[in-house]
Amino acid sequence: MHGSDVLRGAAKHESLASAIEGLHPLVGTSGVDTANAKKFLRIAITPRELAARLAQVDTEVGLVFGREDLGLRNDELKACDLLVTIPANPNYAILNIGHAAAILLYEIYGTMAKSKPSRKPRKASAFEKGKLLDAFESLLEVTDYPLEKRERTQVMFRRLMGRAVPSKWEFHALMGVLQRATKRIGRLEAKR
Repeated sequence: MHGSDVLRGAAKHESLASAIEGLHPLVGTSGVDTANAKKFLRIAITPRELAARLAQVDTEVGLVFGREDLGLRNDELKACDLLVTIPANPNYAILNIGHAAAILLYEIYGTMAKSKPSRKPRKASAFEKGKLLDAFESLLEVTDYPLEKRERTQVMFRRLMGRAVPSKWEFHALMGVLQRATKRIGRLEAKR
C-alpha cells in the first residue's frame, strides 16, 4: 500500500552477482536447515541471531530470498556469508517471500532500534573480507589442501567470517598471518 514510489526507484539486475556487488555481509535465506556439519551449506541461524549480528555491522547488507518454489540454488548459497532460516512448522517449513521478508525485517529493525551503541569499532569492509577469502584460498593451494575439500572449506571459512564480523584490526592481523604462512610455505616448496 502506497509503495509505488519504492517500486519505481528499485534497481533491476540481470544476475545475482550484479545485484549483490558491494553488499556485505550477504545473507541467504532457506526453509531447509540442518545441524549436520557435513551439510555445511544448510547450517543456518535464526532471524533473531541474524539481527544481533547485523547490529554490529556498519556496511550495506544484502538479503537474498530464494524462489518460492525451489528456494536458492547451491551456487547461490555458496556466495552467502550467512544463512538464516525462520523456525516454522516442520511439516511445511517454507514461507512465502512476503512473510519471510516481513519477519526478517521486523527482527532486524527491532534489534537495531534497541542497540544504538555510542561508539562502534571500525569493521572490515566487503573489499577487505574479499581479500581475506582470497588469501585463505591461496593458503589452501600452497599447502596442497585436497582439491575435493577446497570448495567446502572455503564456504565454511566465508561463513565463519560472516558470523565473526571482524574489525579492521582483526582483519589486518588475520591477513598478515595468512599471507606470511603462504609466502613461507611457497619459499620452502621452491627450495625443494
